[in-house]
Amino acid sequence: MPSNPDSGLTSLSSWLTDFGSDDSGIGLKELSISSPDAGEVILDFQFAPVNPADLNTIEGTYGIKPALPSPIGSEGIAKILQVGSAVEGLHEGDMVLPIKSVPCWQQYAVARAEACYLVHEPHSIEQASMLTVNPLTAWCLLSQIVKLEEGDWIIQNAATSGVGRAVIAIAQSLGIKTMNLVRREESIQEIKALGADMVLLDSHETLKDLKAWSKEAAPRLGFNAVGGDSAVRVAQALAPGGTHVTFGAMGLKPVTASNGQLIFKDLRFQGFWLTRWGGSAKRAQVQAALDSILPLFANEQIQTPVSKVYPLSQMNDALQAARSKERQGKILLDLR
Repeated sequence: MPSNPDSGLTSLSSWLTDFGSDDSGIGLKELSISSPDAGEVILDFQFAPVNPADLNTIEGTYGIKPALPSPIGSEGIAKILQVGSAVEGLHEGDMVLPIKSVPCWQQYAVARAEACYLVHEPHSIEQASMLTVNPLTAWCLLSQIVKLEEGDWIIQNAATSGVGRAVIAIAQSLGIKTMNLVRREESIQEIKALGADMVLLDSHETLKDLKAWSKEAAPRLGFNAVGGDSAVRVAQALAPGGTHVTFGAMGLKPVTASNGQLIFKDLRFQGFWLTRWGGSAKRAQVQAALDSILPLFANEQIQTPVSKVYPLSQMNDALQAARSKERQGKILLDLR
């Protein structure tokens, strides 16, 4: 590791200089990393996934645009390389999950210690690198919107997604039952094997079955990450007075609600954005969420399929792979 004149490190980092869908504005650059000030740590990043939010950030379509030029990367896992003064509870060599806007697509970075959450001996650092976006979103969806009781039902589309899989695992641990919609018939048994209580094809042909099941199950809460007709099916399955939450837009179609759903069923439609929640959440809230998630991760109940791992030097190839519709699982960057 070469040293710079400041006795810091030189880090190969993502560098976004312009927004666009062709990735021409994203590349790699060497940045100098200074020594940590009081309350700071130097992070040695290990792995980071390529999330839809990262692709949207590059395109300039995400809810927050970084001031350019800027390193990016919404999620990852790092080892603490150096600890500044006045840092408590963290030590050199600790594995941590950096949260609250610490760009993760870089080899090294200086971060506030309060933004880093300890992970004790993760069984897989690759899997641990994907804990703070999808599983944390799933935890919030299940615990921060409607007060659910053991035995209650929820319904979700995009059940094969990272959030969908985490919803199933967390719900099962809480005694909450899940009704799941999937796009492909071959996914039905796979999602059932994760602990899903009910799995149906997300299609107009299964609408009658969905309505019949929903009368028996009466989901009080529904999660939509697709939009369009799929979001409508989630709403149609909800019990009167139910809540419909949109947190993604994979299908790039708007969410629509009928007059009857609003007037006669008294459904509530709202959105959820993890970035907004994280911006206002206190450290104790985030820690409580991670404390709920980490045992499921340790028992391998929360697992995210990985399609391929790329070194950071091949970041642009990784971005192309992440955009592929044929991709099965996450794309990871190896930052070591």
